[in-house]
Order: sequence, then structure tokens, then C-alpha cells
Amino acid sequence: MGADKCFLNYHGLPQYLHLQKLLKPYFPEIYFSIRKEQLTAFSSVENIIPDLELYAGHGPISGLLSCASTFPDHNILFIGCDYPLINVDDVLKLTTDFKNDNSSAYFNEFYEPLLALYKHQCFVLLRTEFTKGNFSLQKILAQMNPNKLQAEDKRRLKSIDTKEEFNKVMAEIHKIT
Repeated sequence: MGADKCFLNYHGLPQYLHLQKLLKPYFPEIYFSIRKEQLTAFSSVENIIPDLELYAGHGPISGLLSCASTFPDHNILFIGCDYPLINVDDVLKLTTDFKNDNSSAYFNEFYEPLLALYKHQCFVLLRTEFTKGNFSLQKILAQMNPNKLQAEDKRRLKSIDTKEEFNKVMAEIHKIT
């Protein structure tokens, strides 16, 4: 894409700030998982969790395991900045009480690892798989048998990964507003 997705501006703010504004009324403590090379850009931001050296360099699993090490007894709601059309209801649906200890994730042909609630019970499996060289959260989620959530509107859960997709979603947002 050529730019950090967290800094893309879809709604008048960088995406990470838009998500914070959207979710703050429901989640008073919001943390940002970042790579070490993003430390300067996030120097004035509170509640950052840089990738721990032990896990660094392996994509989203690096951030998740760094968060899990910081908060080992907490469940982690892991939301990526890739989804500019996501809304509060989509996120809150992940936190529904499923009356089991399974994690929860959106499923659209495959699990969406950046739209998931990871229960603290799964951290051992995540670390074990990481140690084996399995860095794919998508594959690990499939092993975990999480609660599968279906999107009410699949467009809201579309990851934006190219400049073409960015331009298309920007046109859609401007049409909506």
C-alpha cells in the first residue's frame, strides 16, 4: 500500500484515532499495538504497546503476543486499522457472551484475525505455534475453533490493502456523507 494503514485518513482523522473515537465510549482503555519503527510517530500517544523483541518482525502475531505478554490474564479485542467501514455494532458483536471460553472472530471464507476477541486461555497455544514458526493468526484461529461471527454487511469488514481499494472506499464514504 505504501503507507501505514493506521495513518490513512478516511473520516477526517488518521484511522487509529477514528477507531479510538468510535470505541472509547464502550472501551475506556484502548491500547495501540505498534512496531518498533513506529515509536517516533506514536511518541505523543498514550497506551502504546511496541512489539517485544522476542516476537518482533512476524506481522500481527507479533503485536498480539506482545499485548498478551503485557496483559497475560486479560482477553484482547484485536481490531486492525484495515477496515474503514467497520462500525461499533460490528466490534461489540465480538464481545457477546458466548457462554464458553472460546475466542471469537469474524469469518468470511476464512477467519479475520484482525477482527477478533482473543480469550486469555488461547495465549499458550499462540506462543506454542509461534515457537514452531507458525506466524499465521488465520491458521492458528482455525485450530482454536473460535465462535464464528458473520458480518451483517460484508463491505464493512473489507480489508483495504491497495491504493485502488483505498480510492474506491473513499468514493463510497463521500457518497454516504
